[in-house]
Amino acid sequence: MMIGVTYLNIELYQSQHQTRILKHLTKYNILSIEQYGFRLGLRTDNATYKLTTEILNVMNNKLLVGGIFCDLEKVFDCVIMISYYLN
Repeated sequence: MMIGVTYLNIELYQSQHQTRILKHLTKYNILSIEQYGFRLGLRTDNATYKLTTEILNVMNNKLLVGGIFCDLEKVFDCVIMISYYLN
């Protein structure tokens, strides 16, 4: 029972701090408009919709569209491995 209560306290603590941090970031305009993570009411669906709309608008104006997409999911694993090999 103690583990369950402790877990609840930790979740509540994290939730309160996340809310405070988000309010601070919003109040001082620290996050970019294009930042879709960590913002209330915005999801990856919003980012995908915006990207698709931009591409279609450019194509409708008969202009060329190009894109470079980087998957940075494992980038920090690579940094750790490189520093390991350098040491």
